[in-house]
Amino acid sequence: AAAARTLAVEGCRVIVADINVPGAQAVAAEIEKSGGRGRAMELDVRKRNAIDHCVADIAAGEKRIDVLITAAGIIKSGALAGATMEDWQALCATNLTGVLATCHAVMPVMTRQRAGRIINIASVAAHRGGGLVGNALYGMTKAGVIALTKGLARELAPLGITANVL
Repeated sequence: AAAARTLAVEGCRVIVADINVPGAQAVAAEIEKSGGRGRAMELDVRKRNAIDHCVADIAAGEKRIDVLITAAGIIKSGALAGATMEDWQALCATNLTGVLATCHAVMPVMTRQRAGRIINIASVAAHRGGGLVGNALYGMTKAGVIALTKGLARELAPLGITANVL
């Protein structure tokens, strides 16, 4: 929400895509109320077809995609000993595969433009192997986001596209 508001203040048309539709609508409405240009869309990053549809819809309507911020994420607290494979798969689906699929979907649009900015949100947990209450699985997914972003930065720089991770 903070990134969306900031981009709107800078004059960007902001598409807030989220699985939490009422939350996305609230942010878009706040942007519109303050004089910016905002729009909400439903997006479940665990579903590649939903990502492709969302990106195609945005690209068709806006004619370009200049900035992508991937901020979807879930967390599973607790020690690794109590975690299940289902926990790992749920975290991976949103925190890592969702980021990869979203970046992958916008790459053709940004490549045609010969410009774009990809900003992926990671976590300090990636460097710590989790947090104070466990979260090793979460840290692993966010470490993957860091590695993915470094690879994207090298591959996409010659095309005028930057990739950074926060």
